[in-house]
Amino acid sequence: HPERAQTDLLRDLYNWTSEADPRSQVLWLYGRAGVGKSVIAQVLCNKLKANGRLGGSFFFKAGHKSLGNGAKLFPTIAYQLTLLERLPVVREHIILAVEQDPSVLSGSFADQLQRLIIEPCAQSSDRTLVILIDGLDQCEDENMQRGILRSVANICSLNVPLRILISSRPDTHIGDAF
Repeated sequence: HPERAQTDLLRDLYNWTSEADPRSQVLWLYGRAGVGKSVIAQVLCNKLKANGRLGGSFFFKAGHKSLGNGAKLFPTIAYQLTLLERLPVVREHIILAVEQDPSVLSGSFADQLQRLIIEPCAQSSDRTLVILIDGLDQCEDENMQRGILRSVANICSLNVPLRILISSRPDTHIGDAF
């Protein structure tokens, strides 16, 4: 039954967001077009937000000026992190990083992720935050997709209270990163 499968998947994804295993900091949710990945991602975002665990989200949309542009991903999530009132230390760290070097907003994916998301989140002893990236295959440029994936792969070697969920269609170059 499809509704039961979605409920089970949502439960499993939510449980994954709380796992202590640092080797499982990044997860790939994939499926054919139209199977409901974005719906599941949105429901999970709402649940995480209600429980104070959503760090940020980005829903790619092909052909959209901003939502199809991979360069907007990490600055958008960093901005969302600055809005978390219960984590002023994270907000302060992001603001300081941008004040010290405004070019970080247009820098490499690895630099943006490190300086705008990983380092600020490492300052927080709060519970694990989740970043959700939906529809990575809808990012306008396959090279940007690869750059995002290379950057995210580095998080697995760090001890940061952060989980990243990426959803997409099962494109080979995305699957190869996992």
